[in-house]
Amino acid sequence: MSLLLAAVVGAQEQLRVQGPVPATVVLGSTSRIDLVVEGQDSEPDAPSVPSVPGLSIRLTGPSRQMFTSFSGGIVMKQVTTTYQVILQPQQEGKYVIPAFAWRTGAKTQNVGPFALEAVKELRGGEFGYLTVQAEKQRLYVHEPLRVRVEFGVDKSLRLMQGRANNGQPYYDVEVQAPWLSSMVGAEPLTDPDEQGERAPVVLNQTLQMAAYDADHARGAKAYQSFTFRKSFLPTRPGKFTLDAPMLRYDVLLREGRVGLFGERSGGQQQNYYVYGKPIEIEVLAIPEQGRPSPYYGAVGRFAVEASADRDRVKVGNSVKVTLAIRGSGNFEFLRVPDLDHFEALGLHKLAQSKAQKDGALLVTYDLTPLSPTVKEIPAIEWNFFDTTPGVEKFASIATKPLPLTVQPLAEGESLAPLTDEVKKAVVPGVNDIFDLPELAGAPVVRTVPSAASGLLGAFLPWALVFAWLVVRSFVRERNRDPLAVRARQAAAACERALAAGEEPLAALAEYLGAKLRVPAAAVIGQDLPQRLLAAGFAAELAAKCATAIEQGTAARYGGGGGLDAAAVRALVAALEARGAAASAGSAARGLLLALSLLAVTDGLRAQSAEDAVAAYRKGDYATAERAFATRFEQTGDRRLWFARGNCFFRQQDYARAVWAYECARLGLPRDAELLANLKLARQKLELGGEASQPFAEALADVRDRLSRGELVLLSTMLMTLAALLLGLGWRKPVTRWLGVFALLPGGLLAAEVLWLGPARPPQAVALGKLELVSEPRTGLTPVASVAPGTRVSMRSEGGGEWVRVDAEGHSGYAPRKQLGKID
Repeated sequence: MSLLLAAVVGAQEQLRVQGPVPATVVLGSTSRIDLVVEGQDSEPDAPSVPSVPGLSIRLTGPSRQMFTSFSGGIVMKQVTTTYQVILQPQQEGKYVIPAFAWRTGAKTQNVGPFALEAVKELRGGEFGYLTVQAEKQRLYVHEPLRVRVEFGVDKSLRLMQGRANNGQPYYDVEVQAPWLSSMVGAEPLTDPDEQGERAPVVLNQTLQMAAYDADHARGAKAYQSFTFRKSFLPTRPGKFTLDAPMLRYDVLLREGRVGLFGERSGGQQQNYYVYGKPIEIEVLAIPEQGRPSPYYGAVGRFAVEASADRDRVKVGNSVKVTLAIRGSGNFEFLRVPDLDHFEALGLHKLAQSKAQKDGALLVTYDLTPLSPTVKEIPAIEWNFFDTTPGVEKFASIATKPLPLTVQPLAEGESLAPLTDEVKKAVVPGVNDIFDLPELAGAPVVRTVPSAASGLLGAFLPWALVFAWLVVRSFVRERNRDPLAVRARQAAAACERALAAGEEPLAALAEYLGAKLRVPAAAVIGQDLPQRLLAAGFAAELAAKCATAIEQGTAARYGGGGGLDAAAVRALVAALEARGAAASAGSAARGLLLALSLLAVTDGLRAQSAEDAVAAYRKGDYATAERAFATRFEQTGDRRLWFARGNCFFRQQDYARAVWAYECARLGLPRDAELLANLKLARQKLELGGEASQPFAEALADVRDRLSRGELVLLSTMLMTLAALLLGLGWRKPVTRWLGVFALLPGGLLAAEVLWLGPARPPQAVALGKLELVSEPRTGLTPVASVAPGTRVSMRSEGGGEWVRVDAEGHSGYAPRKQLGKID
């Protein structure tokens, strides 16, 4: 019995292994192993293939196929499950994948071992070349590693072209070097676009734009040449070996025939490969010995110079000083002097801004002299770690002092108060915040509509218009049936006949004939009761109709009392009343169903915050902030976040003020005083606008000025308008175009509500200066610094001490306690 059971199980589950195919591959190409399980109910686990150094192993699947057959009157079902193991050698040589156990369903089976050999393709180097050069192979942490990639194919060869999923054509020339896409121990940097003509190629199976030269001379040959650059910021010291890159290019050897529909057949193409060499990189740690304080985090070689927009200025007027930092190094992460110490030298800083232009970092300081005793703009001191070979030490440099002639004020003229002086006039929204919001009345809470409401708003109008079109089509089709029209108008026709004095029998026969969809003469017969019952008439009314027809017929041909008009009217009224009652019952049920979908919500009771307001008026801003926070937990009133922001602002904690105002904006997206306070807090932190395209920035501003509920409502209105115009007025060009114009913004809003908004990562505000590190642990050298009040994206959730964030083009980990989540 056990042997029979084992045979049955074996018949139900069989393993077939095919490959590797091919067993010998050209370095840069791939081989495949097919793992196939066949059985009546095959549900194998995903195989765990052992890793092999130098061999890239990728598992795809499962794919399933089901077959049904009949044998001896028995239905046999078989399921085939296939996994594919894709192998790509990274180096020349022989590889062995050891045997491993695989749970194929009801049992565990051994798979393997597998042998694979990788050989170099030698002819590719005759027609192409690949050069990958690191600008420096010995560098320091936070010193940019810049790599130049250049490759080319003999000009006489015709490169094949592919087409990406978005329809963009590209040259089928691929650089294979995984570290060029993601380097361990380094953060990617943004590189400027190559100048001149550009063309898309492939880097690690993704599109990459490269500078293109169709006639590049190299030795005695001419090549189609491609060039691009990659830059990384090393975040930890050590010695690294970057794997040898490979170049694969696909060329057309023989033109195929063009078919009737434009397809080509009979052509021949060939992949060739060019192999590079590994690159050794040594990253050194920046020494602690001799590190200045403050250290501005610059690594590389730099020079500084200063210039002023004028050399003569009146006391209290503005002179703009520009500090230019030039050289090579980590411009993306270095810091600049704040010049706060100039205040003691008689120069007050009004503002500060920075920008990158022509390979230099330009920092502009807006200064004003406070007395005519100021004779110069002092030297601006700065420092960096000099990575010049043989030097490699901290260097302190300074600009030259700039002579300045300061004219005294005219007699009777006084110096205008500065922004930080108490005597200055207070203008809410300009140099001071607006006061606390009015907290009376119902709480202003943040309403977040459900995903179902967004779906209904986007698709219900189209469903209703489609239903209306279906109903209208049905009605029109029904009106084309003369028998159906005759049946619906039977009662009115009967009444008109009776009013005209026609014979009651003829009027009733015509009425019943219309309902039965037969001529009036066909009504008279012995089977009339059965036909009336089959047509849906009640048994009692069918019997009365049959009796009335018999009575009228007997009177017409045999004498006796006939039908009168009153009896016919009563009979027709009874028949019509029963049908109307059925229709009214269906309509009532539909109305009740529609009304059951409506819900009414009550607002929260208004609660006061007199204690918090009183503490705020007394200047006890910390106590007031805690009281406002407690009140918010009870009511969810977003105005209390507004009040908390004012408390933070008065305590000069501008970063937390920005956080509180951003949280308040979720419930008060268009409050002018709130937006003015937010802008002023950002100005205090010297935060500029977000680095984005003007159009995208305008769209984001419009989005932020609408609540989620308003976005859903506006999307629903536009979708309803578009559905009505396109569904009901498609044949008219004017309404058709109006519908398209309504559909475009409606579709964008629907996408924002349903996909873009929910997919956007949570936002937070840096509550202090953030030092981003490459890993979630202390003791690492920061990869970037983020200014207080900066808005960041939270890329990881959970309750840990660290959270991964994206900020100003940089990515790294920051302590969770230094972030204020906007919620």
